[in-house]
Amino acid sequence: FFFIFCTMLMRSSVLRASALRYAQQPAFRNGVVAAQPLIFEQQRTAVSLKELKNRMVTIKTIQKITSSMNKLATSRLKAAREKKENLAEPFLDINMGFLKGKGMEEFDGAELVPVKEKELFIIVSTDRGMCGATNSGIIRNVRSLLTESRNTSEVTIAIAGSKGASGLRRDYGKMFHTSVEELGKKHLSFVDVEPLVEIFDEVTDYDRVRIIGNQWISVVASRIMHRMLPNPKNMVDEMKDAYYGYEYDGTDEEELFKNLQEHLAACILYGSLIENNAVELAARMNSMDNATNNASDMHNKLSLLFNRTRQAGITTELSEIISGAASVAEQDA
Repeated sequence: FFFIFCTMLMRSSVLRASALRYAQQPAFRNGVVAAQPLIFEQQRTAVSLKELKNRMVTIKTIQKITSSMNKLATSRLKAAREKKENLAEPFLDINMGFLKGKGMEEFDGAELVPVKEKELFIIVSTDRGMCGATNSGIIRNVRSLLTESRNTSEVTIAIAGSKGASGLRRDYGKMFHTSVEELGKKHLSFVDVEPLVEIFDEVTDYDRVRIIGNQWISVVASRIMHRMLPNPKNMVDEMKDAYYGYEYDGTDEEELFKNLQEHLAACILYGSLIENNAVELAARMNSMDNATNNASDMHNKLSLLFNRTRQAGITTELSEIISGAASVAEQDA
């Protein structure tokens, strides 16, 4: 039986070789006999199987990476939420509430509060991507503000985080003053905001400071928040009712309010960075979970397609062997 099977297989190979030689003749090339497409269809199937296998391996690797990133973000999120609740919220609520309504305001980013004639933007973004719309949302929001005020306002930009800087540098690089990266790479502390606070010693000609960052709502939701601080030179006029009743010594009033503004800005920036870190981890956890599920679905679909294609190839080979055997049987008869 084995000898007969080998003989049939060899003869079918001879038949395929003969068909290929006949297909090279003009009559076959002009479409009289459609033997050539049938043969090369089998070759394309063989190549597609290899490509499908490579894609399946690649997608499986991506699935492992996204799953690991999801688990890492999940493990770090608990500590980030505790820090947000114990540090960020007190820093933001107390300092924004101290002079709220008297030159210090909070607005939802969707409101797009008009930019004054001269403003200083401090943008809080992240250094790493793959965290949903955490950075892209802020970039779009800032672009909308700058587009609306491009002919009426002069804006100076300071950015915390490389993703925000890379998203705005191409179109608004001339407005850049400071770009700080890897803030609190190991452990964020109050001292880490010093590079951003130093800008107040270098830029003094502005009407208002606008700190733009993400605000935590829940594990699956966040929003962009704008926090406004006035120029120290305007604090006496804009906040005179807010600090009414406070007593201070005979120190220089300008220096006093400059120090007060730096302290308030540092506290708000510190709280914003902590809150933004929690938002980043939550967004990364969700996005990597979605990416893992999508990779799993894609791998299953490719696996099904691979098996179907492989089975079709086997069926084609069997059909050729049977046809060859039948042809040999007819010739012998």
